[in-house]
Amino acid sequence: MDRRKRFARIAAALIAGLAMAAPAAAQTAIKVAEGSHSFTVMPVYIAMEAGYFKEQGLDVELVTMKGGPAAASALMSGDVDIAVSVAETPIKTRSQGKDLRVIGLIQDKNPCVLVVAAGSPITSIADLKGKAIGVTATGSLTDLILRAYINRLGMNVADFEIVGLGSGATVAAALERGQVQGAIAVTPFLTRLQMDNKVKVVYDFRAEVYPGQAVLMRGADLGSPKEQAYRKFVAALVKGAKALYADPALVAKVGRSSFPDMDPKVLETMIADETRTHPIFTRDIAFSREDYDALTDTLLKNKLIAKSEKYEDIVVPMWR
Repeated sequence: MDRRKRFARIAAALIAGLAMAAPAAAQTAIKVAEGSHSFTVMPVYIAMEAGYFKEQGLDVELVTMKGGPAAASALMSGDVDIAVSVAETPIKTRSQGKDLRVIGLIQDKNPCVLVVAAGSPITSIADLKGKAIGVTATGSLTDLILRAYINRLGMNVADFEIVGLGSGATVAAALERGQVQGAIAVTPFLTRLQMDNKVKVVYDFRAEVYPGQAVLMRGADLGSPKEQAYRKFVAALVKGAKALYADPALVAKVGRSSFPDMDPKVLETMIADETRTHPIFTRDIAFSREDYDALTDTLLKNKLIAKSEKYEDIVVPMWR
């Protein structure tokens, strides 16, 4: 073989090898905890499957925990780099000397709906006085929303029997069996119940502002070498949030791969409901001061925090 041709082939092989190795070498590993594997984390799933994290040079490992508090605990202990948990967590834990920050908001609308059995004579929350209302757990989002609603209407929480049942599935099952007379339901269990005409809506919270799932980091990591990786994570997540509304085909594909055991019709209905009929996700991961103030006000009124915290001490706007 001609020496020049041989040299050219060797050089081409070396260049190709370097081109393949460079992206791998540039990938920064980030471990992320989610409270549960649910549709509320969908922008993260989209960013993973569509390669948006890879585009930012990130190798993201997603770990599913047993609830949002467990995800936040894993973050505080240093077992993970980022946690997806409710936005109120850093506000609540600050009084305990723990410094967590919100670097992006995934949901800015309330995902909850108060329902009763389809044949029930109940038409308002007042009709549920003295009766059992199912929520996932004491201190959970469903529990907080129910108590806040009762207080907002000037009623006494003690007049209701609020029952923590462990999960959305058990809440739905308890309502169907008549073990509770009302329930705070969320998708996909709400979707299934409505599709089967087993419930009627007493109050739909989904048009109301309520900062829910958020991306959290440790305050100690601000200014550290990790901060740049977290900013890249949020940049990829912004792209995932936009795709949730702009690319239905991608959302359907990611939905099927993320929830392979879900009834396809339930999945399709749930996606349409929470991205078009009752959109509950932010479009840009932004956590505005107005939304933060609304959340703080709810926490104060329900005595879940003793005092408010400054927006700047809790929120790091990495989406900008």
